[in-house]
Amino acid sequence: MEDEQHKPVRFLKLADIRKIVADVLRELNMDGDTNILARVVDYELKIQELTQQVETLKKAQQSSSNEEVEHLKQQLEELTKNYHILYGYYERLQKENEALRKKLASVSSESSQNQDIVNLQKELQLAKAEARSYRKKLDDAKRLLEQTRSIYSATIKELENRVKTLEKQLAQHDNKNE
Repeated sequence: MEDEQHKPVRFLKLADIRKIVADVLRELNMDGDTNILARVVDYELKIQELTQQVETLKKAQQSSSNEEVEHLKQQLEELTKNYHILYGYYERLQKENEALRKKLASVSSESSQNQDIVNLQKELQLAKAEARSYRKKLDDAKRLLEQTRSIYSATIKELENRVKTLEKQLAQHDNKNE
């Protein structure tokens, strides 16, 4: 019954993640964006690793350590939730950035009559201002992602240490039972 209440979180397989990363990098073709995406993939892989550790630990634990496993699972769920929020924000910024690129491309391909040139220059100025705004948003997202990554790194280290401690306790318990 406990297994029914705690269904494992499903993640993409590593091959699928690599394919998505390759597709996105091909589409982005931007220097700054590759670092963010690499960090996002790193989070995804760390979350998968933690999930596997929690599942392994959950199977091996006695009922006395179930609370610790549950606590680890809750922390992992919180990390996963925050990761998805950040990744969604990143995707939204990428879409806005792509729309801006298309808008800039369409502005530069219009006819070059005198009145049109004036209008295009105005639109270009607006687009540049919009680009600066989106760049600032993207930079803010990068900073937030980096801050979150450092927080998650500390939490992941803590979780890894807890898992090691629990594994040692289990090994000691198994040695006592033998």
